[in-house]
Amino acid sequence: MTYSIILPTYREKDNIVPLIARLIDVCAREGVSAEIIVVDDNSSDGTDTAIAESFGHLGNAVRCYVRTHERGLASAIAYGINRANGEYLLVMDSDFNHDPERVPVLIRHCAEHDLVAGSRFIDGGGMDNAAGRFWGSYAFNAIIRTALGMRTRDNLSGFFVIRKSVLERIRHDSLFTGYGEYFIRILYYAHRLSLRIKEIPVVYLKRPSGTSNTRFVSYSMTILKTIFVLRASKAPFLKQVFVETDAYRTMAMLSEMLSSVCI
Repeated sequence: MTYSIILPTYREKDNIVPLIARLIDVCAREGVSAEIIVVDDNSSDGTDTAIAESFGHLGNAVRCYVRTHERGLASAIAYGINRANGEYLLVMDSDFNHDPERVPVLIRHCAEHDLVAGSRFIDGGGMDNAAGRFWGSYAFNAIIRTALGMRTRDNLSGFFVIRKSVLERIRHDSLFTGYGEYFIRILYYAHRLSLRIKEIPVVYLKRPSGTSNTRFVSYSMTILKTIFVLRASKAPFLKQVFVETDAYRTMAMLSEMLSSVCI
């Protein structure tokens, strides 16, 4: 099995080099054949230069693509996927929020499952970085499960492995749009297709350096909009009713405005 590790970055100079080094060590220790693909949204802090100086000698094993005409987490992930050579795609944050030591654990379950995801909300999972964020995410996940009828406990993780051929079965033009809500869409369509999904406990870590790029108020609005649209898609006549209401138009416009600020 071959793996492509996708790392979207924006101003992560101080985190990305030690993260890549850890991933290389972990993969070597576990005998995992992996390429590392960094997609950087034209960071002003020299993220791409730091990667080139530290890992340029490894050639295609570690590649950094700098996007100058587009920005956004979901589209950056899609950009990396389009350039991936691995049979499996592993997506994770670039700030140590997702523990690289859990990568082999996710990979071990790939043979028996179509999608393996890290989860904060099953036994053994959690968050070291903020109690408030933990309970806020827990509440949003409860809403997602109830509204969309999904069994997964952590639908906002974004730390996952999926077979590339399986992703192609659910991929469409709007899948990788916006910020982290793309992962809700992936899980939603995976459930609809009865794919084999496995959750693995993970503990979110504190980032060693810098500040988060997430704007939580605007991200919350985006999550609600995503739930709203996916729920409506299960009953097309409802979607037409929602679109015709001032409330829906107002929420959609506000969510899009706020999303553009948070990315």
